Amino acid sequence: MIASVDRLFTGPAQHDPLGVQRRPWVSESDGADMGQVLALLSDVLTGLREFQQQVDGQFADVGRKFADVDRQFASIRQEFADLRQDAGDQIASLRQEVTTYHGSVVGHGTLITEMDARLGRIERHLGLAA
Repeated sequence: MIASVDRLFTGPAQHDPLGVQRRPWVSESDGADMGQVLALLSDVLTGLREFQQQVDGQFADVGRKFADVDRQFASIRQEFADLRQDAGDQIASLRQEVTTYHGSVVGHGTLITEMDARLGRIERHLGLAA
């Protein structure tokens, strides 16, 4: 593309009376040299097509990376749900064991009710099923 631009600006510089440089591809007799303009446009179009291919390749790479990240997040969410379920099951089992132990050692009464209320508050705070 640079070669096409250089072709347009070859030759001696012509100046008008105001000192502004004229465009060399425009002659006073026949206007613009259409061959040079078409060559320049062809080079620009080729460059744009190459750039579009590069951009398309980058978008494809980004899409694949987003898909990988999405799969990893899905896996992490599943692991977290499994851990939460396991923790809930273990807390329920612990609660049952503590209630059984308390019933056998202390007996039934006010203390088991207070402990049950405290465990209920903890489970609600952690978002676990009671």
